[in-house]
Amino acid sequence: MMRVEVEGKDLAEALRGGVQAGRSTLPVLECALLETGDGILRIHGTDLEGHSITEIPAKVIDAGAICANAALLTAAARNGTLKLRVDDEAHVLRAEPHGGSRLRVPTLAAPEFPIPETEVWHPLEIDPVQFAAAIRTVSYASGKQDVRYYLNGVALLQGYVCASDGHRAAMYRLAYDGPRIIIPNDQVDAVLKLLDDKAVLAYVDGTSKGHARKLRVKNGARTFATLLIDAPGYPDVQAIFPLTSTLDKKYTFDSAKLADAAKQFIPFCKQKDSKNAPALVLSIADGAAQFTDTRRTNVENCSWVLGEFSQNGEIGVAATYLIPPLHAVGAEKVSVYFTHTMLLITPVNDDSCQQHVIMGVRL
Repeated sequence: MMRVEVEGKDLAEALRGGVQAGRSTLPVLECALLETGDGILRIHGTDLEGHSITEIPAKVIDAGAICANAALLTAAARNGTLKLRVDDEAHVLRAEPHGGSRLRVPTLAAPEFPIPETEVWHPLEIDPVQFAAAIRTVSYASGKQDVRYYLNGVALLQGYVCASDGHRAAMYRLAYDGPRIIIPNDQVDAVLKLLDDKAVLAYVDGTSKGHARKLRVKNGARTFATLLIDAPGYPDVQAIFPLTSTLDKKYTFDSAKLADAAKQFIPFCKQKDSKNAPALVLSIADGAAQFTDTRRTNVENCSWVLGEFSQNGEIGVAATYLIPPLHAVGAEKVSVYFTHTMLLITPVNDDSCQQHVIMGVRL
């Protein structure tokens, strides 16, 4: 019989911050594994792809381990001391929050919980703070349920982090010389929660050379490990980014105001008789900027975005694709470059760190 006392707030934070599969056809995935240690309670969560472990201080009266329904256990974990006791005969975990309440949480045997097998982990040499900044900057561009499964995540490659769905791409350069890592979209937020200057990263070798199969992040009492996208290759994203020194059509915009202008014009870009995503045309002429739809029936004067327009030019892009990179770039001013086939966005006076590209649409 396991008996333990913990702070309800600590347990609630551990459960909410860990992996929770939610409703599942496998009842054990709706559970958290609780196991006692030397003055600690260790909480495991998994969805079969990601696995979290959080340790919290505990008064261990009787050691043991049990799987308990995570949602009900979270609801029982209130402020104050929480007493947990396993009733082996009733197959429940009895939770007694501060205040005299007595709650029952359904359980399963601890051996039913899918603990990952022991593997060889190698240190991942990368600045975790810069890695987090790179992921936040590029993740918007990743594929969403794309048949090219390797695009459905954020890739860490030699010297840069990138994401692309085939129509747009984002790249953030950083110092890195290690295996190829592709973090699935579903696991990106869990990785980001632990990435700060105290984080320690490690990986497991993949089936192909130079590719990692698992990523682990440790930060204090919290650990998260996830399966990575196991792909034999990844597109050379750097190749699609033109050298800014070769582009002559360069414009400077206030990023937030350009994003606001695009957002308010999007409703006028939609065509009732078209199945395609709405597209807008950004035109620069005679020192002024404007948005039009592809039929040129609606015009939005957007010179108020405080841009610098020294040359004429225009390009059509998917309307909803223009806004995310303007927010992600994290700079007040952005440089916008046109080519015949794409639009390139970089921070003003700093195109060496991050770049965002959107493929153009035919006008």
